[in-house]
Amino acid sequence: MSKGDIHIMPTGQLMPEHRLIERMRALLKRELSRIQETSKADQRFIEIAVDFFRVYTDFCHHGKEEHILFGELEARPLFPEHRAMMEELTREHAFAREVVKGLLEAKERYGRGSNEALADIIKR
Repeated sequence: MSKGDIHIMPTGQLMPEHRLIERMRALLKRELSRIQETSKADQRFIEIAVDFFRVYTDFCHHGKEEHILFGELEARPLFPEHRAMMEELTREHAFAREVVKGLLEAKERYGRGSNEALADIIKR
């Protein structure tokens, strides 16, 4: 590495992505509160949120973590607590996929006229 090179840790590159994901989660939380108050869902917002979570969060961000970072870490000796953390993150990613899938399904049912779907949207 030359004097002018900057060494960036792989996890450092993921941190701004985490902040962006947190911002979208906050927007979704605000929308869910609005749904509770008005008993009406903004279907377009939910579509955008689902798209963000599927494409950006899952495909781009989780893809980097699971296929690049975790792959690199798997090849190294890890302390048990670090391996457990990596496994927990993988489980959280799978759970997030299910939540997003459920949110989309509930939004689609709501779009077909099911007011009961609002409760499923809110619980996501």
